[in-house]
Amino acid sequence: TEDLSNELSDAQKESMTRAGVGSIIFDSFKINETLKNEFGLQVNLGTEVSQDEGSYLSGRTSEGGGNVGKVRSATTFEIKKKINDDTSLSLSSTVGASSTQKQSINLNYNLKNNVSVEGVYESKSTDQAETINDDTSFGADFKWRWSFK
Repeated sequence: TEDLSNELSDAQKESMTRAGVGSIIFDSFKINETLKNEFGLQVNLGTEVSQDEGSYLSGRTSEGGGNVGKVRSATTFEIKKKINDDTSLSLSSTVGASSTQKQSINLNYNLKNNVSVEGVYESKSTDQAETINDDTSFGADFKWRWSFK
């Protein structure tokens, strides 16, 4: 598999580095541990690298070929909260200068030890040159887990 991070611009690499440093500082000062103990919140900070499907063809047909303009990076921010023994909530979003913004909300409810229901809401908006695409989806999953040898 091709390593997409090699195709990032200098600004995108700088943004990923800042997110990494922020995550290290967050962990070294035990901020996440304090938030979990005091408020029951777990905060995750990371980066996401993806291919922009919309510019795939234009990147291949441009002079010199290559992956110009089809690799995107974004900083991801996620908050998780255990509401009670059976219910948990997760909120996540991409932040930064990426042209694609994603937000999602997951609500998990455990019916029994091995049966759960998950509600999902996702919103993705893309702001390109002259168009704004907005995709929103709702869904629910029924999960049944079992062990076998």
